[in-house]
Amino acid sequence: MVELPLRFPELETLQNALPPNVLNQRENSVTSVNKLEGHLDFLARIDVLLDYSSSLCGILYHDDSSEILNQELIICLVDIAFFYREVSLDVMQGAYGSERTDGAWSTGGSYLRKGLGLLQFALNWILSSAAIADEQSMCSLVEDMIAELKLLQQIGIVVLSLSKLRTKMYKDQRDAVLDFQEQDLKDLAANSVLYSKLVIGCLDTALKCNRGTIINNSLFAYLNSLSFLLLSLDEYNKDETGVAIGMIERSVYYISKIVNKSQLSDPLLSRNRKRDRLKNALQKKPFHPGTGSSTVPWFRKDKDQNLLPLLQETLDDFLLPLIFLLRYRYRQTNDKVNFKSVEDEESNLRKLFPQGKAPDIQFENWSFDQRTCKLAPKPESSSGGRYY
Repeated sequence: MVELPLRFPELETLQNALPPNVLNQRENSVTSVNKLEGHLDFLARIDVLLDYSSSLCGILYHDDSSEILNQELIICLVDIAFFYREVSLDVMQGAYGSERTDGAWSTGGSYLRKGLGLLQFALNWILSSAAIADEQSMCSLVEDMIAELKLLQQIGIVVLSLSKLRTKMYKDQRDAVLDFQEQDLKDLAANSVLYSKLVIGCLDTALKCNRGTIINNSLFAYLNSLSFLLLSLDEYNKDETGVAIGMIERSVYYISKIVNKSQLSDPLLSRNRKRDRLKNALQKKPFHPGTGSSTVPWFRKDKDQNLLPLLQETLDDFLLPLIFLLRYRYRQTNDKVNFKSVEDEESNLRKLFPQGKAPDIQFENWSFDQRTCKLAPKPESSSGGRYY
């Protein structure tokens, strides 16, 4: 697994290849990549790297025979895409479960589109240049990042869907304790199959990707748990309580792979069985637009098997309490009303899964403008369908 962001090589080989102003741009770029704990936010780092990339494109446009300059450019492009990924995740995490976030989801999506487009530009450059060191490994790295950002586009839609579900449960009551009635479950089930298709689509995409800091066992456990959870709502709505119980138990099984045992041994409703309640987990939080953290980002730590923080927040804030609430309600209804046998065979439950759904991928086309010597997205250049 390649550690991102990529580091620039030693300067000695470039002293005579770059003019002083471009050497200064390189120095700033090295600092932006190496000192992640500094005062620069992600967008500022992107601007620094884009300036250096534009200068390199200008030099290589006249003569692309330098392997070291081509290497510098590819490192820049990969790192810019990496920071676009980080700022997008930062924005989406700030938007989840918050008020007044109309533009936040589209902003987070726009950063992913820019990152994807820039990676496509990098891939085209690698394939068309005659002077790329270790072309195969560089192509593999860029292709892996493209696949990862495409998956993150899908994950963004899933989190947006969860945010809508969360709002339904909360019903605009800022500090109220929510008493769960049958109609509330029907409301939740209204779009649960559609949302489950999006989650299953994420699973299908993730299975085609190479493992990394984001695509790991925790992600697969989360997506499997969420698939069973959402489909259980539909089964319960159809009075198939035995199937619903089987699905919610599989959801608990998969979620147990990524949460502490203490979180599973103390069910939400164990101390209050008279009424179904979802308590403090649904309190709204203020939205602070994310342009990047000035603290040590999560990707700097040993997080290879940890869940993406954006998804971890949905788990702690909403999904885990909901799982136990539904688990209790399903059992109560089946034991007192329906008396149906519980389907606990996972293979049988998976036969009820719908086909996954993946939205059209969208990216922005980047180009180098010789007149302005700038690398930038083309105006109105988005390719593919909008997704949020």
